Amino acid sequence: MRHSTSMSHALLLACTASALYVRPQRTLPRRTVSMKWGEHIDQVKGDNTFLRNKDGRPAQLQRDYGKLIITLATTGNINTRENNKDLPCSPQEMADQMHECIKLGVSILHIHSRNELLKPTMRVDKFRETCRLVKERDPDVIIQISTGGRAPPTAFEGVDVGDWRMDPLNLLPEMGSYTPGSVNLGPIVYQNDAKLTRDMAQKYKDLKIKPQVEVFDTNMISNAYNLVKAGLLEKPLEFGFVMGAPNAQECDLRVLKCCGAFTP
Repeated sequence: MRHSTSMSHALLLACTASALYVRPQRTLPRRTVSMKWGEHIDQVKGDNTFLRNKDGRPAQLQRDYGKLIITLATTGNINTRENNKDLPCSPQEMADQMHECIKLGVSILHIHSRNELLKPTMRVDKFRETCRLVKERDPDVIIQISTGGRAPPTAFEGVDVGDWRMDPLNLLPEMGSYTPGSVNLGPIVYQNDAKLTRDMAQKYKDLKIKPQVEVFDTNMISNAYNLVKAGLLEKPLEFGFVMGAPNAQECDLRVLKCCGAFTP
């Protein structure tokens, strides 16, 4: 009897260990695919089956959602010439690089500006010159002016502190960026208080410019729909999910799915 009980315990332990055992996964090395400037992605050697099916038809993603709309931001507010010697900073440099990207399929330009010191600026004259140079060669491209708050005015620039975030919208671009809430970004606070977000929404409405709602976390989606209820923003809303910024929402598929669930 004792032997039988011992055997039962042994079998139970063996079954439990077998159930808990997980066969180690074989990790396959990732293949790196690099592209040269101006090279079409179909010309790159490697696995491009995600682009087209074996019969040559477009991939399921494109069949479900249509062709991609590519938005380009050549400069931003963060990068510097010290980090990237080829960073376009003058209106001419920006327009030249934007033109090359438009030839490759870009259709929306998210535009920031830099001053003579190569620092971020909201000076209207810098935005005006960039927009003029772009539209001379590419009149059909959609211009989306940045209204971001990481380019504060200085005495050197003479920008009206009261309206400096919204002044470039007076150039009447097709679109502009719009962030309906504040967020910590690294060591700074990207501040968009309730008054500013309402005033800027009213500005977009008055000028009939399409805002792209920049979402650094999901509360900004809720704020945007609250402004729709208040009559300051109009449906359909255009959202841009900003992911991977320091201290804001992570660049993760779970986060993307969560944001998508809030945007019917």
